[in-house]
Amino acid sequence: MPRALFRIRRMRKAEQEAFFSLAAELFPRSSLHVREGDEVFLACMAHSPQPVAFLHLRALRRSLYLQGIGVRPERRQMGIGRRLLALALRRVAARSPTGGLGLRVKASNAPALRLYLSQGFMLSRTRGDVWSLRWAPAN
Repeated sequence: MPRALFRIRRMRKAEQEAFFSLAAELFPRSSLHVREGDEVFLACMAHSPQPVAFLHLRALRRSLYLQGIGVRPERRQMGIGRRLLALALRRVAARSPTGGLGLRVKASNAPALRLYLSQGFMLSRTRGDVWSLRWAPAN
């Protein structure tokens, strides 16, 4: 679908409630906390200010950690998640050529695993049904 159908922007302070509401809807068993230095981006449809997806990044010493990425079910398969992940990878590359991006994903989340593996993430560890994946910029 054309990119003009949605836009991605950095979350503003006034949008925190909408972000937490969306995160709770998409991940009811998780609790996301935004810390000082975290970056949150929201994706909104061109015709509405309400977020339909989010990207939450946390800065570590030499890398970034993907705290969460989520897209409303009715907005999946539109490229929104792929564009949010591409933004995360650009943020990592701009931050440090030797840094990386880590994340955890449930082994049962096949669509997310396909997306991450297609973008060059490598399996770094498994613990039960949770996989830890890591991406590093090409040197």
